[in-house]
Amino acid sequence: MGKLRNLFVKNDKTHRFRDKISVKISFLYLILILLIELWLFVGFYLFIFNSVINNQVNSLVNRGENFSSVLSMEFDTNMVKHAIMLEKNSSQEIVIQNENHDIIGSSNAVTAQMQTHIKSLENVNSSQKVLHYQLFKDDYIVSMNRIEKDGKILGTVYLFLETKPIRQTLLQIGLVFLLLLFLTFILTAILTYYLSRKITKPLLELKDTTEKIANGAFDLTTDIHSQDEIGDLAHAIENLASRLNQLQKQRNEFLSAVAHELRTPLTLIKGYADFASRKNVSENQRSEYLSIIKEEIERLTKLVENLMTLARLEENEFTISKKETNLAELIQQVATDITLLLKDKQMLLNIQGNANFSAQIDPVRIQQVLTNLLMNAYKYSPEKSTITLSVRADKADFSIVIRDEGPGISEENLPHIFDRFYRVDSSRTRKTGGFGLGLSIVKDIISLHGGQISAESIENQGTKIKIRLPYH
Repeated sequence: MGKLRNLFVKNDKTHRFRDKISVKISFLYLILILLIELWLFVGFYLFIFNSVINNQVNSLVNRGENFSSVLSMEFDTNMVKHAIMLEKNSSQEIVIQNENHDIIGSSNAVTAQMQTHIKSLENVNSSQKVLHYQLFKDDYIVSMNRIEKDGKILGTVYLFLETKPIRQTLLQIGLVFLLLLFLTFILTAILTYYLSRKITKPLLELKDTTEKIANGAFDLTTDIHSQDEIGDLAHAIENLASRLNQLQKQRNEFLSAVAHELRTPLTLIKGYADFASRKNVSENQRSEYLSIIKEEIERLTKLVENLMTLARLEENEFTISKKETNLAELIQQVATDITLLLKDKQMLLNIQGNANFSAQIDPVRIQQVLTNLLMNAYKYSPEKSTITLSVRADKADFSIVIRDEGPGISEENLPHIFDRFYRVDSSRTRKTGGFGLGLSIVKDIISLHGGQISAESIENQGTKIKIRLPYH
């Protein structure tokens, strides 16, 4: 069983090794380079091969033509002996025949294969040069040239060049090429391994980073600073980790806030319900206790509604129902709903611009948006201050701007106010604090309408929220 287990482990490691991207890149790159090198080496070798053969053959042919030309001018015994003497110490053999195909002179003894070549060529009806050879089969390359004078054939010159030295030269060249190919293969393999490691090393580092992120370690960075696609990927992973870290903190704060917000009203409801149920409690006190219970129930209801809305947005089940809506009437309805609340802090709502036009919007959702924004302005604005709601109609779209005179939002917090679960100040009291959901829901509603929402704020000078919506 132990040997079988070790075999399975070994096979698993082998498969994992083969599946590594560095191995795949190295293998593919090595195969590609080797194919290119092999093609170049073979092509270059064939070029040298043909060059060597052509040089030897052309030299043989030219020499045969020279002998044929000289002997055609004076074809006698002395000239034949002179021609034979010239080839005595050369690498070539010469055989001369007369017009009857009788050998009248040769530089060395005529071998059997030389006789075979001569027999195959002497009956060739041609006055031109004739070549006869098979490099890797015959011992000789043969050049035949007729000796002619005044149109009459006087004889034939045969020049023989041994193929063995040529084959040896080509073999030596081939061995050199094989050695070069082997050395090139080794160098290519080393270079391929180095390059693949250089490419895959940052990928392996990114893999380790993503595993740490998967295990919940979001507060980390990579040591990759290249300006290529891998560097872009590393930067994207760092941004993802930072974003996940921020979301984790926001969710933790949100869950803590929800737990607190649920526990506090439930405790109050339970306590005041006990007080209200006592027999010795006066009607005025009971009425006051019930009023407090009602307020806490309304607060719980609002929290649950926000959570339900958020869940629907997360599941893409939140929809809007657009219909032709007069914006002036909608704004007036919102202003009426909030007027009594503003009077508690002696605040004013100043409506500016001409909103007497219609647009294809969901009136319930846009009313929810405006109410939410005005309630935020109410919560964080001082007493006797003014909230301004201005409307501007353009050709392609229209805008709604809400300004308050509150404490404003810092530059650090401003980019995140529309993020889910984000609260500018997690230590806000129950009187003014929210759940970090309202502005996120507002942004989603505006996005579903095809619009945009943005915020500008200066600390101690107030905040401006701008909504831009299309007419259709």
